[in-house]
Amino acid sequence: MGNSGIEKPETLPKIGWFVYMLAFSAVIGGFLFGYDTGVVTAAMLYVPDNNDLKPVNSVWHEVIVSVTSGFAAIGALLSAPGSDYFGRKKVIIAATIVFTAGATICAAAWTKVVLVIGRILLGIAIGFASMIVPVYVSEASPSHIRGRLVTGFQLMITVGLVVANLVGAGFSYVDPVNVGWRLMFGFAAVPAIIQFVCFLFLPESPRWLYEHGKTEETEVVLRKIYNGDEEWIKYEMAEIKYGHRMERIAKEENAGTGPMIVRVLRTPHVRKALIIGSLIQAFQQLSGINTVMYYTTSIIQSAGVTNDHATIWISVGTSAINFFGTFIPMALVERMGRRLLFMISMTCVIISLLAMGTAFLLINKVCYAPLPWVVNAEFYPLWARSTCVSISTACNWIFNLLISLTFLSLGQAITKYGTFYLYAGFTLVALVFVYFFLPETRGYSIDEVEMLFMTKKAREHALMRKEKSANNLEPPFHISSIQLQSKDVY
Repeated sequence: MGNSGIEKPETLPKIGWFVYMLAFSAVIGGFLFGYDTGVVTAAMLYVPDNNDLKPVNSVWHEVIVSVTSGFAAIGALLSAPGSDYFGRKKVIIAATIVFTAGATICAAAWTKVVLVIGRILLGIAIGFASMIVPVYVSEASPSHIRGRLVTGFQLMITVGLVVANLVGAGFSYVDPVNVGWRLMFGFAAVPAIIQFVCFLFLPESPRWLYEHGKTEETEVVLRKIYNGDEEWIKYEMAEIKYGHRMERIAKEENAGTGPMIVRVLRTPHVRKALIIGSLIQAFQQLSGINTVMYYTTSIIQSAGVTNDHATIWISVGTSAINFFGTFIPMALVERMGRRLLFMISMTCVIISLLAMGTAFLLINKVCYAPLPWVVNAEFYPLWARSTCVSISTACNWIFNLLISLTFLSLGQAITKYGTFYLYAGFTLVALVFVYFFLPETRGYSIDEVEMLFMTKKAREHALMRKEKSANNLEPPFHISSIQLQSKDVY
């Protein structure tokens, strides 16, 4: 039985092509994220030798590479109010426009400053996409495949990495110092334009539509999502109505007044979810995975590979491994659950980082990644979702920037193998944190997940409030205390 009191249908809905088309079109944003991460490593092999951009010292190199991460954090924070006011769909469309502009400016850059401006625009667009795409997919997905579809965001990041390295390898044979690196950056506009066209024909999130009084449009979208299954349409519509009513009740309490961030911090269970979600995003970056992607060519060259073409082709191999590894969590996230998969993958990351550090020492020279996006897309109640996801996503990008800016310096100070040992230590802390604080969200509707972060006393209060509210809903709604007690994971 759901929060609304309506019995959950016993049979799973038959999902049609529409849901997968919607999810695929949305997670193109992940492709853009991955492509930018991968292509800059190849392009920066040749940018320093371009006469228009000389000289490019190590400081400029780090700025060109890292400025995108810094502005992605800003973009993630800016996207929250925009997505609440204008809608998830319009923010994604805006991201495609900004990304296309950034890619075009990078391709045409005639000075270092212009190239940095283009990279800034790319960062803002990626920040928009990294925050809003998981939210959009989560709100528009049936609960039994929600985790799998949101994991598609990370899958497309890895696809973007592979394509970026393939494109980089191909264009490295086309006058790379003067033309090739420009084509590498410019190619990013192609998928951005494709996503723009797709979203002209896709609907808004059903939860956002209902929140803004568009009940008929909400039902139309749910009918497409659930492929005309009346039982599931009725159930999901009741859940959305119930969630909306709870939001109205919340506004009558102290937590419902003032700026959104104040409301979040005043609400204990939402504050708790935000802290957990933000730390999970930070720990993802502290594992060092994106730094390995940013500096793949530098790491490969430090192993003794001096040919630029060979370096890029080896990068293709590493990104391909990353791509195929993403299918593992897609297959397991609904079967094993988020929490257990987190702990298993973190253990593997620790072992891998220790092995990587040892390998650097001796020869001198990935399930984890999707899960923070999945859990953050489903942790928060609708009224706080955009704000909380934007904050947690900004944490991801801030730590991304921190790690990418310090990787080379750490490599000099404590050696590369020591750096990987440090990342392994961070991931060990993350493993302990997940074990003690992360609840399992598999199988719960987005509106049910909120209850997992409440204390027992807060749940009892919520139950009393919901029973009172249920009497005013239609048709007869009843709240099951047994159901909620079964979700008490603390």
